[in-house]
Amino acid sequence: MLAEKKKSNKVGNNSKKNKKTNTEGRFTPTVVNIIAMRAGHRCSEPTCRKATVKAKPYPYHDGYTIDGQAAHIRGRTKKSARYDKDYPVEDLKNPKNGVWLCGNCHKEVDDNPESYSIELLEQWKKNAEINQAIATKLTNVEMTKIIDKIKLLIGKLENYRSYWLTIGFTFASNEIEEYAVFIQQQQQLKVQGYDKVVLPLAQQVYSASRELIGDNHLIVKVLKRTLIGEFRAKEFAIDEGIDTLHFLVHVISYR
Repeated sequence: MLAEKKKSNKVGNNSKKNKKTNTEGRFTPTVVNIIAMRAGHRCSEPTCRKATVKAKPYPYHDGYTIDGQAAHIRGRTKKSARYDKDYPVEDLKNPKNGVWLCGNCHKEVDDNPESYSIELLEQWKKNAEINQAIATKLTNVEMTKIIDKIKLLIGKLENYRSYWLTIGFTFASNEIEEYAVFIQQQQQLKVQGYDKVVLPLAQQVYSASRELIGDNHLIVKVLKRTLIGEFRAKEFAIDEGIDTLHFLVHVISYR
């Protein structure tokens, strides 16, 4: 009986020894700081964007509180929000798997993972970090000037599109050859008019967007293809270019 009790205690001791605190995939303080700094210490949820560092009010000169948290984009455990069994364990605690949120938004995204997918949180993270990079390059006055220039370009594109779409011609069936020549001439005139009225401003906006968000950003690639490249002055390219410029304003002013 005594032997059985000792054996039982031994099994219990081994069980206790094998039980580990689950810290796998948790962010270290250094990683938390990296995630926060890359987001500019603002909540990455686009409709929130709350500052997460709060200075203690006067007369305090050295106190502050942090109301921000590094949220896992992919959960650490099977019970966590957005758990991905195929995601490498060593990457769970990497800064790329973290998005900076205020306490309220962190609770919201983890309590409702079906509404906040991995892809959505990755987009929040990307936009917040791009904005932080832009914020270090622009004063508010400079940002306003660039946005005004983009809006001016949108107006020029809309006016240009409206003018050329209102021009219509009718040709009889025996005038097909003349029609083809005429269309070619009209296309040349359209490009010439575009290059004179729209292209200089489009090139300025394209150059500014490259400097702000980089050559590899999809917005920059689309602007190059639709507004200054071989497809410029074509109706579909103008439509796509206008939509992209509206999105560019959103990215630049994302605060």
